[in-house]
Amino acid sequence: MLGELPTTGISYCVCDDRAVFLDVERDRYFCLPSQLNQAFVRTVIDGDAMASADAERLRALGIEDPAPRDFAARRNTHAMPTKEMALSDKASSVLRAGATHWLVQSRLKRWPFARLLAYEQRRAPRRSHNPSTQTLAKLHAAFRRASLWMGEADQCLARSIAFRMLAFRLGFAPTLVLGIKLDPFAAHCWVQSEDCVANDSLERVRCFTPILAF
Repeated sequence: MLGELPTTGISYCVCDDRAVFLDVERDRYFCLPSQLNQAFVRTVIDGDAMASADAERLRALGIEDPAPRDFAARRNTHAMPTKEMALSDKASSVLRAGATHWLVQSRLKRWPFARLLAYEQRRAPRRSHNPSTQTLAKLHAAFRRASLWMGEADQCLARSIAFRMLAFRLGFAPTLVLGIKLDPFAAHCWVQSEDCVANDSLERVRCFTPILAF
């Protein structure tokens, strides 16, 4: 389960009975102390009323108005993918893929995380007459080849935003998904077209619980 908290820029998911939060404005993930976590999970999952003392502690963390009806109205379970993009022997412009990846890398260095996400949330796809899955597969192949010189380590966010940018230009409207896993904590990002992973492997993304998707 993932959702966005009312009146805040904080998104959350519940993973293994633990609430994990993404504060976009501060570019950080955080969890709650055990007792407060239990109270929060009971509120968002079971609809239990929260004690006023726990509510005050949450507000001190920037989590406002923690009433069951507020959270229930904002539940948004992002469907996990069930398949991945078939590999293509042909690639669209590898140079364009690499250049777009570099552009996003540059923005990540210069822009606050919140500004970049807000910018991307406003992006709209170009009109296209029935863009084919094969076109998206060729874009996937282009990014795979570009990664040989752009690198793989710690590039999932920049690569996925860049992939989504070019997919929108081709007439697609895929979803950017940020996910997390616990013990040990790790974050990952991928692009999803309906129930299909468009730029990653199904085996990899299945390890993560979505915390933000748009």
